[in-house]
Amino acid sequence: MAEIPKTSKAAVIVEYGKSLQVREYPIPKIQPGGILVRNEIAGVCGTDVNMWRGAYASPGGQVLATIPGHEFVGRIVEMGQDLTHDSAGQPL
Repeated sequence: MAEIPKTSKAAVIVEYGKSLQVREYPIPKIQPGGILVRNEIAGVCGTDVNMWRGAYASPGGQVLATIPGHEFVGRIVEMGQDLTHDSAGQPL
């Protein structure tokens, strides 16, 4: 198994309606019950565009800087201690 990198890059909304910035973030240690997923592909949907436009801006909504995206496909690269099933009860 390949070594897990220490950091990961993400496109970040830092200002509404402006270009996203690529930033580097540390990959956290996996906690019991957690899963580390390496994203293989990500989609952009209307919610992401609205986030970029500032439709969910605070108070009580989106706070900058924020990483858009919630539609992705990935591979599990590490699982937390004692984790055997996903949130739907399916075996991993």
